[in-house]
Amino acid sequence: MPAAGGRRRSPADHGVVVSSPRLLTHGVSVTDTGADQSGLVPPGVTKRPTVVAWAATAKTGTIARMTYMVNDPTPSSGLAHVRLLVRNVAGELATRAATIPVTTNARHTVRIKALGLKPGVYTVYLQATDVAGNVQNGWSTAKLTVTP
Repeated sequence: MPAAGGRRRSPADHGVVVSSPRLLTHGVSVTDTGADQSGLVPPGVTKRPTVVAWAATAKTGTIARMTYMVNDPTPSSGLAHVRLLVRNVAGELATRAATIPVTTNARHTVRIKALGLKPGVYTVYLQATDVAGNVQNGWSTAKLTVTP
């Protein structure tokens, strides 16, 4: 695409410089205009990540803290996104859905607002997608108990 003044832009103008063909075998890191950066994706990343989550308890009007971990077998980029939904007993969405960027194979804590939740047992659904695009089969679940 011609730049201002009609000159063609070089790859360096786009922020892409290949100094060695070998670099291309290790993956690519991309930064968009919003400064979000994808992780390096090693070649051959085809195994699906899984989420393990532990039950949590909170009082109405407080914030619950749920611990979870994304297991991503090697080779792994070490990064994933976790989609999180909280549903009530009737299966209705009880909170807004969230997508959380995380590192893999490490424990994390997510804060779930129990401010508008009535006392009862809720199911938290979690699904991981690694940066290579591999999506977890199905959803992992954990219980969230809200007490008065």
